[in-house]
Amino acid sequence: MTIIVTGGAGFIGSNFVFYMLKKHPDYRIICLDKLTYAGNLSTLAPVMDNPQFRFVKGDICDREAVYRLFEEEKPDIVVNFAAESHVDRSIEDPGIFLQTNIIGTATMMDACRKYGITRYHQVSTDEVYGDLPLDRPDLFFTEETPIHTSSPYSSSKAAADLLVLAYHRTYGLPVTISRCSNNYGPYHFPEKLIPLMIANALNDKPLPVYGEGLNVRDWLYVEDHCKAIDLIIHNGKVGEVYNIGGHNEMKNIDIVKLICKELGKPESLITHVTDRKGHDMRYAIDPTKIHRELGWLPETMFRDGIKKTIQWYLDNRTWWETILSGEYQDYYEKMYGNREEVSRMKFFVTGVGGQLGHDVMNELAKRGYEGVGSDIAETYSGVADGSAVTTMPYVQLDITDAQAVEKVITEIKPDAVIHCAAWTAVDLAEDEDKIETVRAINAGGTQHIADVCKKLDCKMTYLSTDYVFNGQGTEPWQPDCKAYQPLNVYGQTKLEGELAVANTLDKYFIVRIAWVFGLNGKNFIKTMVQVGRTHDTVRVVNDQIGTPTYTLDLARLLVDMNETERYGYYHATNEGGYISWYDFTCEIYKQAGLSTNIIPVTTEEYGLSKAARPSNSRLDKSKLVEAGFTPLPTWQDALSRYLKEANL
Repeated sequence: MTIIVTGGAGFIGSNFVFYMLKKHPDYRIICLDKLTYAGNLSTLAPVMDNPQFRFVKGDICDREAVYRLFEEEKPDIVVNFAAESHVDRSIEDPGIFLQTNIIGTATMMDACRKYGITRYHQVSTDEVYGDLPLDRPDLFFTEETPIHTSSPYSSSKAAADLLVLAYHRTYGLPVTISRCSNNYGPYHFPEKLIPLMIANALNDKPLPVYGEGLNVRDWLYVEDHCKAIDLIIHNGKVGEVYNIGGHNEMKNIDIVKLICKELGKPESLITHVTDRKGHDMRYAIDPTKIHRELGWLPETMFRDGIKKTIQWYLDNRTWWETILSGEYQDYYEKMYGNREEVSRMKFFVTGVGGQLGHDVMNELAKRGYEGVGSDIAETYSGVADGSAVTTMPYVQLDITDAQAVEKVITEIKPDAVIHCAAWTAVDLAEDEDKIETVRAINAGGTQHIADVCKKLDCKMTYLSTDYVFNGQGTEPWQPDCKAYQPLNVYGQTKLEGELAVANTLDKYFIVRIAWVFGLNGKNFIKTMVQVGRTHDTVRVVNDQIGTPTYTLDLARLLVDMNETERYGYYHATNEGGYISWYDFTCEIYKQAGLSTNIIPVTTEEYGLSKAARPSNSRLDKSKLVEAGFTPLPTWQDALSRYLKEANL
């Protein structure tokens, strides 16, 4: 028996891997995990040398990678734990949850249909039912309770559940779904209530409790959950939903007080913070169906399970302290600091009249940061869309003027500079009378900014390009590759800008991107849509390969980076696989509803370009995940959102 377990490096998934390898030593367990912030490969260290176990780093939204894994392993069963699962994060950025929890689920089921399996099991949540009133302790969630979601997270999980049932009814896919109550136990990522309280209490830090802490949850020990899933995938009825509950209802505040008592810590550590939006009051599962049909009942009482859990965290401090020293530290401050207080972090952004600068300023405003924009124009000259950037502080600045750069940035005293300004007209840069100007902007201007950042000891983010490489071959370029060989003036001057930053500063992010598109300004998508509406046929090159980058998604990542100190070189384009300009055009016309005939041609056949173009713009983005950053959504999803937002 071969089982693919998605999200197996996370909390419940890893416990399931451990349980299955112990319970069924002859089974082959394949863990597919993207290793996002909550996926921790060190969690799986105890089984990495087990010949019956294989770890594969991958995204369930990556259809090509998923299909390749199915071809290699020919699984009998798939258990899908992979999900974005933190409610607060879903409120902050719903798009990532929709992508992973819905599109990822569809991708996995498509693979199951294509290659054939005996069971697809979807791990869901009781949050799809909404909440129950505190004054009706007689009410419980059953499998017949209507779906009534409260957050983007629960909505995405509910949508996935409906999709799973639809695949069963439409395609006959053998599926089951389990909806569990709140889990607790070993390897729980320390952003959730119980591990967060244990870790903070051990470090004598404040224990943040939402509102009065009266919210009630039904707590399920993770090993009991794993046993239930094992029963369902082997004996559960196809097409059925099973509720898995712990019969352990507790108020959040009582749990925190219990943890204080067990650790000998004062309740004075408890700090009440502003409640989250749409916070459900009570969850309570009725597991009668799974008991009646499969004989399962929870075995661990909360009073015993919480003691075991606390002891595990005492015995495994290295595991959770390593996590706390990374991204979680930044996230903790962001989510549980004074929720009414605006951060003091201040940004200076160049090139706000362009596509990326426009979106970076809006992202800063969205997060409550102070942002000051600049560009060569006397006043903001970007699209007048009424967004935050149009009214945020703005200063005119010619970055080729060293004295002006020093004066402006020194007066602003930013904590971080995001340098988006650049000469980007690739063909025009080849003109003899333009080369000096291009170099003054891309290299000289960047050096001026880096010099001031060094003086002020502030962070600097520099946006660069795949054009710093020679654009040959088929292997993706690595972020730390130093085999520079620009093909044209634009690439050469952007490389000189990179070196100016890296040789001047220690606190820098150099982020290479490709095939950029955004709301503010011209780009390939706008051009192709216009051409497609006025021409019957278009010719598009099919031998230049890369991946598009949506500035709206990139802006989010850049601000994420600046909230950390994980400096260095990175590559950042949207996910979704490498494509040609021809492939991109086909998808643009498909989504835009255009029937224009598209003819693929080689770069040589197309002609026209004054500057040499790279055939290989593949950028390897794995370092983003390794550093704990959330990758950009797929370019297909980005294109869909862009077409709507740009009204194309």
